[in-house]
Amino acid sequence: MKKQILFVLGIALLASACNDDPMIDESSEELASEEITAEVELATVEDLIQDTETEVDLQLALRSDPDATTTCATITRVPEEGFPATITIDFGEGCEGPNGRVRAGQILVRQTDSLHLAGAERQLTFNGFSVDGVQLAGTRLLTNQGTNDLGQPVWERKVIDAEVTFPDGTSLTWNSAYRRTQIRGFNTRIKIDDVFRTVGTTEGISRNGIAYSMTISEPLINSRDCRWIQSGQLEVTRGDAMRTVDFGNGFCDPIATITAPNGQSRRIRLDNEWWQRVNG
Repeated sequence: MKKQILFVLGIALLASACNDDPMIDESSEELASEEITAEVELATVEDLIQDTETEVDLQLALRSDPDATTTCATITRVPEEGFPATITIDFGEGCEGPNGRVRAGQILVRQTDSLHLAGAERQLTFNGFSVDGVQLAGTRLLTNQGTNDLGQPVWERKVIDAEVTFPDGTSLTWNSAYRRTQIRGFNTRIKIDDVFRTVGTTEGISRNGIAYSMTISEPLINSRDCRWIQSGQLEVTRGDAMRTVDFGNGFCDPIATITAPNGQSRRIRLDNEWWQRVNG
């Protein structure tokens, strides 16, 4: 659940094609744009997942806030009070949120109880939903697993038969299982101080038809007051090749680093319409 995505979501990350960008290192042949595109797209998907889930939390919090004067979506809840509940978050033909991402379509939420309670489950599905023109489909399941030995809330998150479809018609599919721990803010009523730690794995098929796996080798850290994943590492494997995506050391910025097996690295910039920069 990331304020930023999904991503979720989340969650987006992709290499900029601008050669005059000082954040982009063009010196490595192994890490040329055509070689890293798939890996960075996978990291982008992770960001989108977290961003989308955070957007759900944000919209539901705004709906229940008597002091909120505006929201980015129309929210319908049946029943109005109590659980289980079915909630529709409708962004219409397009709505730009506070993090600059443009969402359209609907997120459909089915929730068994308040997510603060152990055993509660939230299911997300989508109806014509997109982020910055990229379509999302599939099912997200978030289940409250209670608390750990430190009293921190823990959730299990599964992504089932997920698919991201790009404006050119190509798509990327995956399934994943994660464990998310709220490491800060769980003792306060406000949301802005919430910080989460995520570990887990993903397997899927990239948009060029190649099977891949992705493991969070160092826990991903994200907070509600930043749209980006702020630290942690992914290990992305396709065939015999494994590259690392490093999200940084805790700063809220749109920079990450990809490292090849030979140790060569390239810094990349996060961007809203990353798919345009790579394929446009």
